[in-house]
Amino acid sequence: MLENGPMGIRRRLKPILEAGKDARLLRFANSEDAYRTFFGLVVRDVQIRLLLGDSTLTQSNIEANIEADVKATTDQFFTLYGVEATHNRE
Repeated sequence: MLENGPMGIRRRLKPILEAGKDARLLRFANSEDAYRTFFGLVVRDVQIRLLLGDSTLTQSNIEANIEADVKATTDQFFTLYGVEATHNRE
């Protein structure tokens, strides 16, 4: 499960993050930290809530919110690591 889940995603995503850094779209010191941030933004608290048996969290509820969650994750990640965002914070 780990190999196809977080570890598999890590293997595929880190080169994309590095390409974004090389293209000067992203700024980060460590791709592992950037990956962990991205993964945390994507997963949010859903796994914990599922493990704890949150009855308000259903498959249809999760699927209905995917598009909004993707946009929020993207906006938040670029706020943290986007080159323009980091220039504005300096």
